[in-house]
Amino acid sequence: MWYVAVFDAKEDVARKEIYHERSEWLKKREKVFQKKCKTIRRYEVVGSSPVKVFFIIETDDPRTLNVLSTHFGDAWYSTTYPVIERGIAEALKEDLSGIIVTKQRQRDRAGSRLKRHKRSTARRCSFSHRPLLSNFLSRSS
Repeated sequence: MWYVAVFDAKEDVARKEIYHERSEWLKKREKVFQKKCKTIRRYEVVGSSPVKVFFIIETDDPRTLNVLSTHFGDAWYSTTYPVIERGIAEALKEDLSGIIVTKQRQRDRAGSRLKRHKRSTARRCSFSHRPLLSNFLSRSS
């Protein structure tokens, strides 16, 4: 499974601490982490302050991601998302099918609301003409 891990350095953390964490990572955990991952790529947002880093990771063991987030957890805010690769045409097709289903559901709901409204209006407006007719006949005689 593929994952995107987003790391934002905490604003109150000094660059020296970030460099220290990175060197510790390389000494202790990098090799172990790479063994558990099929692919790992690191991207850094250029010119971002505080530092922002993205990892693209492929692993069969999602627990491996905890190693990354716990090591850098004191100096970074981190969020990891499972992701799938999907082309624009495929996404558009899926989005359109979702829209069509949603519009059909909206039409169905609107139709059922209209039917309920007609029934409730018919119940409220229904009355018997007989009492009125009998009152009219009794007055005229």
